[in-house]
Amino acid sequence: MIDFIKSRIDEILQVLDFCSHVTLEAQKSNNMEIFKKKDETIVTEYDFAVEHIIVSKLKEIFGDIPVVSEEFEDEDNLKNIEQNLHFVLDPIDGTHSFAKGEEYSINLGVVLNKKCVLSFLVSPHQDNILFANENKVFLYSLKTKDTTEIKINQNIGKNYLNTCVSRTYFSKETITKNFLATLSENLNKEIIYHNFSGSVRYTIMIIQDFDVSVSLKGFKYWDIMPLLYLLESAGLLLFFDNKYTKNIDPALIFKNFSCNQDLIVIKKKLLNYVP
Repeated sequence: MIDFIKSRIDEILQVLDFCSHVTLEAQKSNNMEIFKKKDETIVTEYDFAVEHIIVSKLKEIFGDIPVVSEEFEDEDNLKNIEQNLHFVLDPIDGTHSFAKGEEYSINLGVVLNKKCVLSFLVSPHQDNILFANENKVFLYSLKTKDTTEIKINQNIGKNYLNTCVSRTYFSKETITKNFLATLSENLNKEIIYHNFSGSVRYTIMIIQDFDVSVSLKGFKYWDIMPLLYLLESAGLLLFFDNKYTKNIDPALIFKNFSCNQDLIVIKKKLLNYVP
């Protein structure tokens, strides 16, 4: 079945392209319904709309392969996450930013035996979809509809480290600050921080050759699971709670779909300088 899924990548790209268009038009209209969920976070009508469009298309193409999605009921997600093969979806990652007309992403992955084996990161404001397949990373242009393979530049900034963090990074206590401070000292390079919401920071890191990116604990299974394969395929190294991690077992880092560890992503050339 996984080979069949991979043979239909073009159709997956088409539905993601359509959802990118729908959500951008929604932002332009500046007229969307916003609701509060049980956990006090917000959700918009377009979170549900994008979820419905994508899940319906996946079912049309691939039948009844289970889906784990942010807006599904926990009971369904708990059942589906146990299946060896399932899709994982965040219909709008960065809902607060989306509702304000700012950057957001759509994240989709295929998980087989607890590992993501195909992943898509849609960044409408960046006009692209990054996707990983067979340990290679590709860029699909939302403007030209062309697909090209890309390779990340592993060189480090000459005088400073370009680092992507969330807008709330500096207001939170996190062990990653010591990690980055030591990295900066070992390299004798200043850290330049850039603020981006959600998964968009990883698009920026890959496309614009940034050196480091940080996600603080609390991010969800549907946020990051589709990205792990993309980041590893791009040749980037992952540190959970400041420890270099390979062969990630989701059961060890996710509890009730929430990650209890900070994630730092770095270029390979930085490995000899980490604490």
